[in-house]
Amino acid sequence: MIPKFPEFTAVSKENIKEIKEALKENPPEISDLTSGTLWGYRTSLNYHVSKLEENILIHSVPPQKIDLPAFFLPPIGKNITPDLFKKCLSFLKEKYGTGIFTSVPEGLAKEMQKTGLTITEKRDDADYIYKVSELADMKGSLHQSKRNFANSFYKDYKYEFLVLTKELLAQCLELQEKWCNIKKCMFFKSLEMENIAILEMLENVDLLGLFGAVIKIDGKVQAFGVAEQLNAETAVIHIQKANTEYRGIYQALSQQLCLKTVAGYKYSNWEQDLGNAGLRKSKLSYHPYRLLIKYDASL
Repeated sequence: MIPKFPEFTAVSKENIKEIKEALKENPPEISDLTSGTLWGYRTSLNYHVSKLEENILIHSVPPQKIDLPAFFLPPIGKNITPDLFKKCLSFLKEKYGTGIFTSVPEGLAKEMQKTGLTITEKRDDADYIYKVSELADMKGSLHQSKRNFANSFYKDYKYEFLVLTKELLAQCLELQEKWCNIKKCMFFKSLEMENIAILEMLENVDLLGLFGAVIKIDGKVQAFGVAEQLNAETAVIHIQKANTEYRGIYQALSQQLCLKTVAGYKYSNWEQDLGNAGLRKSKLSYHPYRLLIKYDASL
């Protein structure tokens, strides 16, 4: 049961299904508004939920160790009015002294601006959108490097590309633990939060409506990807993790996910880079079709 504004309750198994239904009825543009993301980061970002004028509101008061203000994500629903924006921001200001709407797509940001709110572009939060057919084919000079790495992998290793099933989850969790140990996740807040989110998603695949695939080599999972429908045309690829001891495995994983796992969609959304230079370079190297720019909105 989701309470009425200004009452809130934590995102939980009891209300994530209602949130999922609302997202199905009001398909979002942004990766932030997916059951996987909301569930995965619900503890790290202290996500709470409420209802106002039949819209679902997702509200966060991040812990002090995370350098973010209190915020709302864009409302989920059909009755989104200027009055709703101001009620939400006034609530944050009264309770916490400040606050914003964040991850606002451009169309809604322009509507907010018309009501007198200040909007600020957030390049670090932009979602990377790719054409599924382009990454499946990897044709042309733009994709030559990725194609070469993928082809090298196919040639050098005897692999299996399999649908993610419950029986494979334990090996995915094991690979994620190995990846995190190598990257020293415990020393980097963003990686620690991502790790928690990945574990939460893998342990609740059915609850969240997630689907995915793995690459097995010599009978052991060495790469996996997890996706979720965003809207009729787009799937979000939440997770791509691989054992880099196998040259070309990331490129092969990306191609195979587009060839098979999300082949029924026109676009794949690879989420944001959060200002991480290495991640930005990597995502740009796959030549996105476009960047879905997001904005903050404040009083």
